[in-house]
Amino acid sequence: MSLNDEEKTARSFGQHVFLKVASIRPECSPDGKVSALMPQLEYKNQKRLPLHKYGGGSFCKFQIKRTLVCQGVYILTENDKVMRVGECVNLSSRFNDGYGQIAPRNCYKGGQRSNCMVNNLILRSGQKGNEIILWFYRTEGYRAIRKAIESELIVQFRPPWNLSAV
Repeated sequence: MSLNDEEKTARSFGQHVFLKVASIRPECSPDGKVSALMPQLEYKNQKRLPLHKYGGGSFCKFQIKRTLVCQGVYILTENDKVMRVGECVNLSSRFNDGYGQIAPRNCYKGGQRSNCMVNNLILRSGQKGNEIILWFYRTEGYRAIRKAIESELIVQFRPPWNLSAV
């Protein structure tokens, strides 16, 4: 993971020190408004699958640096409040290919509900002008370590953007 000097802000969450990775900013139209997208309309739904609970909303696009290929635990804050805690094997992939761009298929039953939910919440937060920050705690080794830290922080902060809390 490579962070420039501007991004080397640290913050403690629980007993762990997280680094600021990025400010999440949804893409905007030329007039400065956050662009709302409806990718589910692009899906050729030949099996006539229903939309899942989070698949019907509008979505946005955003991205973080592609060079953040590392495993660990991430936290999303909105105006300094913990909103989501998660773990991943590849931070760039999780955010750029998961949350940051919703694939049309993911809006339907069997798709990635959490991707749709988080993206829609980021869209709404961005439309309100809220500050969304991505924090990261790098771990090495076993998934069990990441899951234990994630669980500890979910219990401590009860983040409203986690599916278990919705």
